Amino acid sequence: MFPEMNEPTDSLDLTISQLASELRLLEKRLRVEPDPSADALTEFRHALDDARLTAWSVSTLITAGRPSQVRNAALAFVAAERIRRVEQLLKNICGDIEGRAIILQKDQMDSLLNSVNSLREVLMHSSAKPEHL
Repeated sequence: MFPEMNEPTDSLDLTISQLASELRLLEKRLRVEPDPSADALTEFRHALDDARLTAWSVSTLITAGRPSQVRNAALAFVAAERIRRVEQLLKNICGDIEGRAIILQKDQMDSLLNSVNSLREVLMHSSAKPEHL
């Protein structure tokens, strides 16, 4: 359905245009058709969020007049933005829990703890590795 990653920008422009049309159609279908499965919807939301963030980053860099540096700068920007978002989400979740705005069920707490522990392990492992210069 999609062209290879190394094809010209015209193909990327066409893919973006086609995907935007498909997203508009999907948005209309989500409003009127029976609910999709929770797993399918979650997968879609994650992919859409990642694509939105990357598109926003690339757009920002192009608008700033740095199109030749877009790829690497966009990747670095996306990584920095994800870190910022996670930090903000964690602060918000802590505030919600402390203020009793939300009360987590056991499975929710277990899932959140697993995610936080996974992040902690990756951070600890990556900080122990020497930097490659």
